[in-house]
Amino acid sequence: MGNFVRFDKLYVDEEIDAEGKGLGTGERTVLMYENGQHCWNGPNRQTTVVLACAEKDEIWKVVEQEKCMYRMDVGTPAVCENGQRRADSKKDEL
Repeated sequence: MGNFVRFDKLYVDEEIDAEGKGLGTGERTVLMYENGQHCWNGPNRQTTVVLACAEKDEIWKVVEQEKCMYRMDVGTPAVCENGQRRADSKKDEL
């Protein structure tokens, strides 16, 4: 889907689903991948990976925004700030 070229930032304003999965609102860390496999009758593939805080690593959504240009929304604890927890990481206590 491309070769890693840089980190970036992206402001998002999206809903979080009932399971607590989604990007939410605010600035998110982005991994940019470019110059991937050539698309037939199109550009080389590129992928934008948008990271949001989550309890575990998981891919939430993959879309083709334009021809051969993809976006992946990924949850990961790697971008959580100190003390930050997602709604899906709350535990029931007795």
